[in-house]
Amino acid sequence: MEVSGAQDVPRCDVCEEEAARMHCDPCVVSLCKVCVGEHFSSDLSRAHKIVDFKDRNLHKCSLHDNEPCELFCQQCNLPVCTSCLSSDGHLGHSLSKYLHVLNERKERVLKEKATLEEAIYPTFQFISSDAENAKAQLDKKYEDLLALIETQEEDWHSEVTKVANKLKTKAKKMRRTQTERLQQHSDAMKAKLANIMTDISSCQNVLDTNDVSKLADFECLYMEKYTKLPEKIERSLPKFTPGEIDRENLGKLFGKLSLVSLSSVASGYSFRTLDEPLQKPREETDRLAEPTEPLQEPREETEQLAAPTETLQETIEETNRLAAPTTVTSIRTGHGHLYDVACQSEKEIWTSGNGAMIRLYNIHRKSQLRSIRTKSKKAPTNLAVTQTGDLVYSDSSSKTVNVVRGWEIQAVVTLRDWKPQGVCGTFSGELLVIMDREDKQESRVVRYSGGTARQSAQFDHQGKPLYSTGSIKYIAENRNLDVCVTDSKRNAVVVTSETGGLRFRYTGPSPTPRNKAFYPVGIATDSGSRILTADYFNQCVHVIAPDGQFLRYLDCGLQDPWGLCIDREDNLFVVECIHQRVTIVKYLQ
Repeated sequence: MEVSGAQDVPRCDVCEEEAARMHCDPCVVSLCKVCVGEHFSSDLSRAHKIVDFKDRNLHKCSLHDNEPCELFCQQCNLPVCTSCLSSDGHLGHSLSKYLHVLNERKERVLKEKATLEEAIYPTFQFISSDAENAKAQLDKKYEDLLALIETQEEDWHSEVTKVANKLKTKAKKMRRTQTERLQQHSDAMKAKLANIMTDISSCQNVLDTNDVSKLADFECLYMEKYTKLPEKIERSLPKFTPGEIDRENLGKLFGKLSLVSLSSVASGYSFRTLDEPLQKPREETDRLAEPTEPLQEPREETEQLAAPTETLQETIEETNRLAAPTTVTSIRTGHGHLYDVACQSEKEIWTSGNGAMIRLYNIHRKSQLRSIRTKSKKAPTNLAVTQTGDLVYSDSSSKTVNVVRGWEIQAVVTLRDWKPQGVCGTFSGELLVIMDREDKQESRVVRYSGGTARQSAQFDHQGKPLYSTGSIKYIAENRNLDVCVTDSKRNAVVVTSETGGLRFRYTGPSPTPRNKAFYPVGIATDSGSRILTADYFNQCVHVIAPDGQFLRYLDCGLQDPWGLCIDREDNLFVVECIHQRVTIVKYLQ
C-alpha cells in the first residue's frame, strides 16, 4: 500500500478499517483492539507479543533522535520518520508503509531460505550420499566379482580333478586286466612245475629199485610231455603324455575382466523441486517408491565422486527410478499362524509358524517342496538363511540356535541361562542372536563366529539397557554393518553400530496410518541400506533411512504383517500372520 504523507492514520492490518491501537511485534502486524483475539487464534503455534501501537518495535530513525519510522521511501530505499518528511527531503517521492515493505522483503528472504533448505541443500546432500552409495556399491560389486572368480577357479579345479580321476580310473582298470592275465599265466606255470616235480620223483623211485621188471615197464614219455613250451605273455605298458599348457591362451579360456573407468557426467544430477519435502538424513541414497511423493535421504559427508560410465553408472541410474509399491503375488502356507519367512533363493522361501514344522515353498509354483520338523518338536522362534545358503533357526524352548544342512539339524549355539529370540547371518559369515535371560531381567545381542561368542552388546554409553526383556524381538544386519533390532515392548527399532554402540532408536512418526501405537515385529534391510520393519497394529511396513529418518509407509492392503525378508532383487516378502500367507511387495523399480 502506498501513502502520500505522514498524516494518514495507521489502520489495522486485519480488518483494514479501524485505527491501529495495538501491535504484535513477532508478527509485525498492526491491530485494532477488536482484531487482537482473531490474530491470536489465527496461528496458535507462534509466541505472540501484543504491545501498544506507540511502543511497537519499529526501525528507529538515526537522524531524528530515534523516532519510529512509519514509512519507507522507494526512491531513496530508506525508512523515514515524521521529521524526515517535514524536512522536504522526500518531497514527491513514492512512500509505502514501512511494515509492508518489511514484510515483502522478509517474504523474499523466506523464499530464498526455502529454496536453500528444500532444493539446494537436499540436492547437494543427495550428491554426497550418491557418492557414498556408489562407493558402497563398488565394494559390493568387487566382492561379487572376486567371488565369481573364485567360483570359476573352483569349477576349473573341479573339472581338472574330474579329468584326472577319469584317467586314473582307466589306468587302474588296465592294470587290473593285465595283472589278472599275468596271474593266470603264473598260476598255470606253478601247476606245471608241480607236475614236473611229481614226475621227477617218479623217476627217482624207479632209479632206486633193482627190480628189472619195473625198469622194463617204465616208459620215458616225459620229454614228449614237456617238449611243447607255453606261449610267452608279451605285455605293453600304457604311457601318459601330458598335454601342453597353453599359457598364452589360458587366461582367455579362464575368463577376462572388462575395462572400467571413472569419469564426470555434467548432467548427472538435477535440482529438486520446491514442492518436494525437505530432507535431512545422513546416509540414505536410493529413492524409494510410495503412494505419494518420493523421498531422497542423503548422508552427512559432502565429498563428491564422479559417476563412472559402466557398472557404477548403471547402479546410479537405478537409484533414480521410482515405482509405486505393488503386491506381486501371495503364497498361502499350511501353518496355523504364520510368523517367519526367510529367502533361500529368488525362487524359494522357508516359512514357520506356531507349529514345529519349517516348510520350503517354490514361489512361482506356489507349492511346498519339503518340510523339516524342529529337533525339539516345538515351534522355532525365528528363521534366517546365511550367506552360504544354510537355514538357521533359533529355538527358545531348547535354548539353541540350529543350522540345517540337508536333512541334518545341528545345534551351533547352546545356551544355559538365556533364551534366543531373533537370529540372522552377517555378511562376514557370523551369526547375530538377540536373547533374553531366562529370568527376564536382561537382554543382549551376541555375535557368534563358528559357534563361539565373540562380542556382546547390552548397554548404551550411559549404562542403560539397550533392549527390553520379555518382548518380541527380531534382528537384521544392515549393509553398513549396523545391527538393527525390533523391540515391540518399547515400540522401537534399536540400531547399534558394528561394535555395539547405540546409533539411534526409531519410534515411528505421528500420526500413524491407523492412529495406533507403533508395534514393530519383523525387520529386514535392502541393498540401499534402508531398514524395513513390519508394524503389526498399523497394518503396514515402515521404511527407514540408515540414520533413523522416517521415509514412508508401504501401505498396500497388508493384513497382520509380521515377519519380513528381502531377496537379492530387493523384493519384499511380508508374512500376513493370521491369513497364513506370504505376500511379495515390489517397492523399488
